[in-house]
Amino acid sequence: MIMALNKLATKLRKTSTLIHFFSLTTFRPILHSHPFSHFLPTHKRLLSPSTSLPKPSLSPNQTLFEITPVELQLQKTINPSEPGINGVLEILRKAKTFASQREGIAFLDESGVNPTEGLVCSVIWVLRNDWDLALLGFKWGEKWGCCNSGSGAWDLMVWVLGKHKRFGSAWHLVRMMIGAKVDPQQAMLIMIER
Repeated sequence: MIMALNKLATKLRKTSTLIHFFSLTTFRPILHSHPFSHFLPTHKRLLSPSTSLPKPSLSPNQTLFEITPVELQLQKTINPSEPGINGVLEILRKAKTFASQREGIAFLDESGVNPTEGLVCSVIWVLRNDWDLALLGFKWGEKWGCCNSGSGAWDLMVWVLGKHKRFGSAWHLVRMMIGAKVDPQQAMLIMIER
């Protein structure tokens, strides 16, 4: 045990020495007398300590992630102003408090709301930062059969799970898509991008 701690301490010291070395190192212009200079770009101005990269200015709804063509395709299935979405979101939040997912879905069934694929997609999109609640909304829509007409809700849920690094759950959904005879091509592209 003590030997393992000594090895760990030694590794940490070496790592901190390297970090200190790289923090002191500055970028200097590359001279054209360098033997490999013909392979390097011919830019006169290279990164130096005084060169700063522009900082991205983001609105509250943006992230640092680049939006891919797959994500643009997914956004076409979403209508955040879907009629009744606020009521469904409130009911979903109450359903999440139940002990089991089955009880939560039963509570959603008793709410009197009939989900559509558009409503389910919009709920998933609005709840994209809360994957657990979005998954509950998806499973509720799946139970009603409104996710079987197309792959929009499936793809969107796989995307949400992938963004939250819930890859096991996302792959499970892809396998369920195949079993439900829903085209998994878009979901597979989403998983490859993650």
